[in-house]
Amino acid sequence: MSRVIKADDWKVAGAAQVGGAAVVGGGVWTFIFQSAHAHFSGMYTFTGFGLGAGGSMGGASMPDFSSGGLSWTNLECDRSFSADDLDGSAGRLTTAGAGLAVGYGVAIVSAFNWGGSMFSSQECFGGSIGVGASAITMAGAWNMLSEGGMQR
Repeated sequence: MSRVIKADDWKVAGAAQVGGAAVVGGGVWTFIFQSAHAHFSGMYTFTGFGLGAGGSMGGASMPDFSSGGLSWTNLECDRSFSADDLDGSAGRLTTAGAGLAVGYGVAIVSAFNWGGSMFSSQECFGGSIGVGASAITMAGAWNMLSEGGMQR
């Protein structure tokens, strides 16, 4: 695995989240990013503050039953970037969804640093496990929690 190899074949899966807003709010979302070219898989948090209404917690992605793994979204990258480029970068997250134990939602994610946009307004759809209903737009930062083996 290499944190410094730049790649444009990134994919992302939502892992968990907690957040809420009553006009102004904040939250923490956890995602797994993976690139076959960079031989990298890592867990990142997006921590942000912004505007919205509602609240939720849990939000883990439901598995993709057809593949037996996580529910992945291929990113359309604006430019090649490395795991280290994403770590500490600024970003935006817009999320909307509802569920009681099982629900459905969308997260729209962006990331940029001094080199420009890495990916912009990428939609991650899917079923989720958690409780709540919300619609929130946040500005914040991406930070690496851990790196690990390649996921399915």
